Amino acid sequence: AERPDAPAVVWQLLFREALRREDAERSLRAYDQLVRLGVSPEPELSSELCQLCSKAGKLDRAAALLHLEADRERQPGKRAA
Repeated sequence: AERPDAPAVVWQLLFREALRREDAERSLRAYDQLVRLGVSPEPELSSELCQLCSKAGKLDRAAALLHLEADRERQPGKRAA
């Protein structure tokens, strides 16, 4: 069972596994928990989640993730060289 008090590394593993299984609900739960813990998932994983949300018909979440990603891109010092 998923425990909200689990360490961030556990949530990261759950997030990766849920993405691998293309489980939109679990991916979103793990992503939301990581954000609450102050952890920013890797951009590639956030992009995968966005695509998964689109495929699952969760268009509001997909749009929110795209918006968040665009904000990250605009932040100075956060871009890859």
